[in-house]
Amino acid sequence: MRAKLLALAAGIAVMALPMAAHAQAKVSVYGLAHVSIDMMDADSSTAADNGDKINVASNSSRLGVKAVADLGGGLKALAQYEMNVAADGEGDAEGSHTHSITGVTGVTATGSASGSSSRLLGNARNSFVGLQGGFGTVLAGIHDTPLKMVGRAVEFFPEYIGDARNLTEQDLRTTNTVVYRSPSFSGVNLDLAYIVDEDAANSRDAYSASVKYSGGPIMVGGAYESFSKPTANYKTLYRLVAQYKAGPVRVAGQYQQGADKANVSGADRMVYGLGASYTAGAAVLKLQYYNADSADNKAASGATMYALGADYKLGKQTTVYAAYASTDNDTAGTFKVNAGGHGDTITPKAGTGPSGFSIGMIQKF
Repeated sequence: MRAKLLALAAGIAVMALPMAAHAQAKVSVYGLAHVSIDMMDADSSTAADNGDKINVASNSSRLGVKAVADLGGGLKALAQYEMNVAADGEGDAEGSHTHSITGVTGVTATGSASGSSSRLLGNARNSFVGLQGGFGTVLAGIHDTPLKMVGRAVEFFPEYIGDARNLTEQDLRTTNTVVYRSPSFSGVNLDLAYIVDEDAANSRDAYSASVKYSGGPIMVGGAYESFSKPTANYKTLYRLVAQYKAGPVRVAGQYQQGADKANVSGADRMVYGLGASYTAGAAVLKLQYYNADSADNKAASGATMYALGADYKLGKQTTVYAAYASTDNDTAGTFKVNAGGHGDTITPKAGTGPSGFSIGMIQKF
């Protein structure tokens, strides 16, 4: 009898093997190492990072692991953990844009002196669990907002000096976030996000939504974001983007309007920009210009920024580059030139013009 039971158990185990294999999640490790040598000029003898300075910067370098399990019937389970990596040994100094609703200020760090202890892994990036099927994708966890993703689609200097986020300000990766991403409907995609605030003593929440159309050489999109009680962000903000790409030429622009920053009536600002690139073999030549108007409740608080650069692909996943960027602040403006995911950020004195030249390398895996 015992032998029959053992045989039956073995048979059941063998029959279950295909089912187990079917349900087993496929796990993959991925990442990006982006390190640059920056020669920065704060244009101020009294700024926190004053005068000329040379930095080795880790620019949103990251390490992630993702899992996809085929549940059958076109349904998949998704999971992902992703973290910043301080390739320069300075903790979270690469300028992570992780935000929560209860603490929406960006990450800052002074870094570590040569020879001191350092931390390799930093703040969490997009990390979630979710389901994907014919209905689209539903995720819950930490995720870039739809408004941020629309802006990233037209960026020419992502995480370089001169990134548009130096002026657009509100490009968030929020915690406690539920995201819905639609399937494509004749080139149209919809993204929706609801951000839950778990602070019972000061309850507030947020919504972010975007729609984007891609067809042939044209991409256009729009996004809207609303916070019920913002502590640092705009209460409402909308963004429009457009891109034209034909052959080696790419031209793209962005316009945004924000209202009641930090819940202050009249703290409104308009930002717009335009960029272009030309690809010649393995080389990409590019430029970008952005302007932030003065806030309605603060005169002479705007800025203009421009960036010039050249990328060169050494391989499918390997890029080296050189870039120059400069931000010209109005007398009350304090906009940066190397924020927006770039490391070792300079916080300028009001009215100054921080600038920098950067040589970098990006390795994906």
